[in-house]
Amino acid sequence: MESGANGSAIDKNAVLSYNKTLARNTPTFRFITAVPCVLALLLLLALAFSQSRASEFETPYVTRAEATMVLLLTRLPAVPALKNNGRFADIQSGAWYEPYMLAAERFRIVQADPLRRLRPNQTINRAEFVKMMTYTFGLPQYVVHRYTDIPSDSWYASFAGIAYAYQLFPRSEPSPKFEPGKFLTHKEVSNAIQKLLNARGTNFPPLTVLSDARHAAAVPKPYLTISNLQDEVTIIHGTGTAPARAPVSEFRILDLFTGLRISDLRTEVLTLVNEQRAKAGLLPLQANINLQNSAQHYAEDMAQKNFFSHVGLAGETFRKRIEASGYYDRFLRATCTTAKDCRRTYALAENLARGQKKAADVVAAWMASTEHRKAILHPFFTDIGIGISSGYWVQHFGGTKN
Repeated sequence: MESGANGSAIDKNAVLSYNKTLARNTPTFRFITAVPCVLALLLLLALAFSQSRASEFETPYVTRAEATMVLLLTRLPAVPALKNNGRFADIQSGAWYEPYMLAAERFRIVQADPLRRLRPNQTINRAEFVKMMTYTFGLPQYVVHRYTDIPSDSWYASFAGIAYAYQLFPRSEPSPKFEPGKFLTHKEVSNAIQKLLNARGTNFPPLTVLSDARHAAAVPKPYLTISNLQDEVTIIHGTGTAPARAPVSEFRILDLFTGLRISDLRTEVLTLVNEQRAKAGLLPLQANINLQNSAQHYAEDMAQKNFFSHVGLAGETFRKRIEASGYYDRFLRATCTTAKDCRRTYALAENLARGQKKAADVVAAWMASTEHRKAILHPFFTDIGIGISSGYWVQHFGGTKN
C-alpha cells in the first residue's frame, strides 16, 4: 500500500517553520491536521519547498505543479527524483516541480499536450483538480450528483460526482453548482483533500496499479481478450478457516449491447462452451453460483471503474476473487475420515474479454486464442461462473485434481 509517512514522527519545529515561511511569501496554505496522514504531508511539503523561491508563491491560486506535489505526497512516502532531460518543453531542469510533474505524468495523473508541455505554472480549476484527484486515489467515475451546471457531454462530467459525494467544495442547495472553471485557493485544495481522507481513509490502490489500468482502458481495441490460464490451491480440511467471503448478490442489469437479460446470455455462453467441450470428448461444465457471483462482481467492477486486467484495482488476483466467493465452502464443511479425504487440490482459471456484442462472438474469440481455448477445454474443470456487464465478459473456472 502506498501512503504518507507516519505522523508520529513529525518534527513540530519544522512544521512551525514551514507555516511561518508560507505566511511571509504567500496567502494561507494551511493543512488541517486532523489525521496523521495530513500531518506527515505538512512536513513533506516543507521539505519540498525549502529550496524554492519566494516569487513562486505569489499567486493566490494553486498551479498544476503545486496540485501534483500535494496529491503525490498524500500517496507516496517519497517522490522519485526523476529528471526531464529535455523530454517536456516547459519543465525546467532543476526546478522544484520537476520530480513532481514527471511523476504525475508517469502515473498518468496529468498528460502532456501536443507540444510536449505539462504546463506546471498554469492555474488549475475545480474540474481539472477533481480529475487529478480521481486518478490519484482511484475514485469511481460517473457518481450521481445534483449539480445543475454540468453538461452531460462535457469532459469533466464523469469526474464531478465525487466533488458532490464527498462535499469537496461548498455548495448551496437546492440548486448546487459545481462551477468547473473556478480557480482554487491553497486553502480550498487543502480542505478538499482533508474531506476525502476523512471520508475514505488512506487505503487506496497503488498508483502503479491505477496507472496501468487507465493505460489498458485507453487502448482502442474492439476485441480485447487476455487470460490467466490456471492456478492451483491445495486446501486441507480442519487446518484453518475458510477464506473470508465477500458479500455477494445477484446483479439484475440488462446487457447494454443486446438488451437481453444477463441470465439468458450466461445460458447461451454456457451452451456454446459445452458444445466445444463435447467436440473434444469432455464432460460439460456446470454453472456454479459461487463462481457466478465472483465473475459477475468482477465484470461489474471493471465496467464501473473503466479498467481491464486480471489484477483488480485493489491488487487482488482472480484466485482471491474466487476464494472470497466461498467456492471451497462445501469441501470445508464436509466430514472427512482419512488424510486423503481431508486434502483437496483445486484448479482455477479466469478468462476475460471486452467489446464483444454477442455470446457467440466472445466464445469464438476465446476459442481462437490458444490460452483461452486451453481453459475452456481443460479436463480438470467441472464448474463455471459467467459474469457480463456493459461489454465486459468474465469466465471463472474451477475443478479438483483429486
